[in-house]
Amino acid sequence: MKAWETKYRKRLKVGISKEQPIRWNQRLVSRTVEEFANLYSAIIGEDITFDGGLEMLMHFKNGRRDPRRGGYVVKKPDDDQDFSKVDLVWGAMFARAAGEDAIGKGVGAQTKSRMARALY
Repeated sequence: MKAWETKYRKRLKVGISKEQPIRWNQRLVSRTVEEFANLYSAIIGEDITFDGGLEMLMHFKNGRRDPRRGGYVVKKPDDDQDFSKVDLVWGAMFARAAGEDAIGKGVGAQTKSRMARALY
């Protein structure tokens, strides 16, 4: 991740912080809880889509709710810490949160359009 961040940081339109634009601060438990709640709402409300990928499905099936102050985060099952993966659940949460942040900062907003000129 560090190498990717170093290579692409200047091209990022939105970042979490200036020093580490793509690193999620896991000490911000309230934000993490909020973003997992937002992901859950987006899934239930069918505001996001799923392409049916088996690996993503397995990661979601492996996920267990881990209570924190103010809500839940996703964790691996207690009885299978070595083989159950939930990384794609966290990745989905990060991607949805980053998309919302970008939209909130105007990334992708249409700019003032220019009127077409006649070509005759």
